[in-house]
Amino acid sequence: MEAAERGSILTALRQSGGNLSQAESAPGIGRSMLYRRMRFHRLDWRRRPAPPP
Repeated sequence: MEAAERGSILTALRQSGGNLSQAESAPGIGRSMLYRRMRFHRLDWRRRPAPPP
């Protein structure tokens, strides 16, 4: 479950080019929850996510 959530957040960030305002609408969660879940998964929102392998 957590891996799926992490993947969903990463996909949203990639599709939005790292723009959190746009990324928050894709998983269907608010901005504060997006930040919280990114901290939980140790995702750094200050850098653009790496392209998929």
